[in-house]
Amino acid sequence: MGKSTLHVFGDSFSEPIDILAKHNTDNSRCIYSREYLNTETYPIWSELLAESLNMTHSNHAGLAGHSFKKLGQGNSNLNILFNLNQFAHEFKKGDIVIVGFTDVVRFPWQFDNNSVRTYLPNDYGNDGISYKRVLDFIAIRRDEDDFYKEELFQNMKVFEHLSDVIGFQLYYWSWYDLIINYKLEEKILDKKWIIPPSEDNYYSLNNVISSYGPGSIAAETKGKINDCHYGKIGNEVQHKLFLDYIKKQKQ
Repeated sequence: MGKSTLHVFGDSFSEPIDILAKHNTDNSRCIYSREYLNTETYPIWSELLAESLNMTHSNHAGLAGHSFKKLGQGNSNLNILFNLNQFAHEFKKGDIVIVGFTDVVRFPWQFDNNSVRTYLPNDYGNDGISYKRVLDFIAIRRDEDDFYKEELFQNMKVFEHLSDVIGFQLYYWSWYDLIINYKLEEKILDKKWIIPPSEDNYYSLNNVISSYGPGSIAAETKGKINDCHYGKIGNEVQHKLFLDYIKKQKQ
């Protein structure tokens, strides 16, 4: 029997650096890698985790995800769901599937020329000023209303059932505080949610990782590279936290 597989879904916080480098070597994470690590790429948390668990690494996050002809490719929760649907047939008994949820204000938008872009709340209007009022309304509503959080979790129920039927382990996590802290007590009791210990009533994975050292690239470079993604140290810490949690669940 071959190795079991670690399947990873998410946004740019789960995106392998080597895939990112193939698209744009001048992005801040690649610049950080070259200037501070003296290497073209560095392993992210999921690659380290797969190695520690002796599993095959299969990553479909961010730019590593499927590029859909009509749906595009991006870093929204809908894009993550599209990829889960696309690759669910590959999940086998003994596998682990980890889904990292992103900011709920991100969403795909189709333009008149049928191109698709995932919008982030701070970059609307760059491609179409005429959509600005619509984007303002949607972004504000998505961040403030519980509807979009409940919608997200409802969409995951079929994968939770699939996990029980097939026998793979399913885990959730998020760097986005508003996702984690929505019904936090329920999430802590739900063992699918990877929530490392924290002394705060308001949970933040960013704060937990930062308590072990400079988590983000910005912190590690003392602001010289303004990037909130985790650097080499942050990814190593996240890997260790997730490894400890998963091992605990297997006991």
